[in-house]
Amino acid sequence: MHAQVGEGLEHVRIADTADGFSAVLFMGAGDETQAATSALVLCWRLVLVVPYLAGWHVDSCFVHGAKR
Repeated sequence: MHAQVGEGLEHVRIADTADGFSAVLFMGAGDETQAATSALVLCWRLVLVVPYLAGWHVDSCFVHGAKR
């Protein structure tokens, strides 16, 4: 696994799209900023180290806080 201890990754959902794929990362974090930062770091790490993803890029990151 490419996630590091302490990044807060709990679960991933991936779906095919017309342009590639969409991934939803469920992150455990202290706040939305920390969750977004950890998710972006993980996504970019995958693009840089997974040969299948060579030439790909992270298009966007949206953060939705937990429903309370």
